[in-house]
Amino acid sequence: MRKDVRSGISSDEIAEVQEIVNQLTKRKQERSKEPVWVQWVERVSKTLWQSGITGYLVAIAIALVISVAPSDALKATGLTIFLLALLLILTVMALSGIQVIPLLMALFKRPFDPILALVNGAIWADLDSVNRLSRCNREAVEYVLAQYRHQRLAFETRGSALAGQLEKLGLFPVLATFAAASTALLNSPYQWLRGFLFLVPAFHFLKLMSLAITQEMDRAIELLEYSLAARDRNNSDDEKQKEAA
Repeated sequence: MRKDVRSGISSDEIAEVQEIVNQLTKRKQERSKEPVWVQWVERVSKTLWQSGITGYLVAIAIALVISVAPSDALKATGLTIFLLALLLILTVMALSGIQVIPLLMALFKRPFDPILALVNGAIWADLDSVNRLSRCNREAVEYVLAQYRHQRLAFETRGSALAGQLEKLGLFPVLATFAAASTALLNSPYQWLRGFLFLVPAFHFLKLMSLAITQEMDRAIELLEYSLAARDRNNSDDEKQKEAA
């Protein structure tokens, strides 16, 4: 009985697909010209965000030190830094709301134009990579897709295990719940429990930052699946033409 031997995948074929996937994941879509004040607000928001994250890290480090060597002075310092970091991040959120004013005005005047602009930009930004995928070894594409999809799911699972499914709960409801619970944490006699006052919101903000990463990974997965589906359609059409001939 004859058995078909499946040919292996070469490292060069894998490397070619990996290069395309990296390009799909990291590519930056060209942005339309923004008003000068929006660009200024964006720069300020970036600076405040970096300062806020740095403050959180310092507060966490102080909390770890306090858990080993309790100190009222360090406790007051850590709490002050934590509150300042929280204030900076809340300011960034407020500035982000200001940044979307032009988008809201455009949505009010021309509801579909902003979305169509994003779609059109994505179409042309990814077209070259998709065309390159069509010339790659199918087995290599499927193998890279399987690994990429697994890492995407694992990345989301790890984030959800630490901070929950923030995209379903919403950041502000989570922060409101945490603010109500923080009173009990501050009054707790256990030092290690008060340390969660610094850790919990930090995990939520890290989860918020990871949403942009998972969205880009989802787009790359969709395009890989599209490339494979397009090959199946082409092969099916070729077989139908041969049968008709």
